[in-house]
Amino acid sequence: MQKEALVDEILTELYKRLEQKVTIPLSKRKLIVIGPMPTSALKRGEGVYELSEYTSNQIEGEGILITQLSTKMLSHLALASPVTQEEDFILQALLQEKPVYILEEGMEYRKYKKQAHKTLYITLMEYEDKLQKYGVRCISHLDEIEEREVNKPVDSTHEPIKGNRDLDMTYKKLLLESDLIKKHIEGVYTLTITKKCIITPLADDYIRKQHIQIRRI
Repeated sequence: MQKEALVDEILTELYKRLEQKVTIPLSKRKLIVIGPMPTSALKRGEGVYELSEYTSNQIEGEGILITQLSTKMLSHLALASPVTQEEDFILQALLQEKPVYILEEGMEYRKYKKQAHKTLYITLMEYEDKLQKYGVRCISHLDEIEEREVNKPVDSTHEPIKGNRDLDMTYKKLLLESDLIKKHIEGVYTLTITKKCIITPLADDYIRKQHIQIRRI
C-alpha cells in the first residue's frame, strides 16, 4: 500500500510539472530590424521571431533582418569594412554566427539593373554573393525565416559531388561562384548552361581551378 501511495504521489507531481510546462508560453527570439519595419503583407511569418527596431545602443538580439540595404552598406559589408554602427552591428552578428536575413526587395542596387553599367552591376552582384558566403540569407518574405528555422538542412559538407557528371544549370541567367560551391563540386565534370548565361569573374576562376568543362546550349 505504501508503495502504491508513493507511486501515486510521484505521478501526481509529474502531471503537475507537465501541466506547468504546457501552460508556459513559448518566448519568441528577438529579431532586430535594420531599415523600415516590414509591411503587414510581409509579416505573415512572425511565429519564430519577435521583430524589434534597431537602436544605436542595441546590444541584444538573436538575429537581424535587413529590410533596406543601400549600395554603400552592401559594399562595406562585402569588404568587411563597416563604417556605420549598423554595419558594425551586422558584422558582429555574422562573426557570432547569428542568423542575418535580407529582404530581396530592399536591395537598392537591383533597382538599377536595366540602366547600370554591366561591369559595375556584376561587381555588386558579386558583393551580394560574398554576403551569402558570410552567412547572410536572402528572403522574399518572413515566412521563409520560419521555414528555414523549422526545416534546417542537414549539413552535407562532407558529401561532395564526385566524379565526371553533367550538371544542368540552364535555368541560370547569371552564374555565381556560390552556385558552384553550394553543390560541393569536385573534379572534372560538364556544366551545361545557356548561350546567354553570364559567368561572373569569381565563378570563372572557380571553374578553372576545379577543371570544370562548360557546355553551352
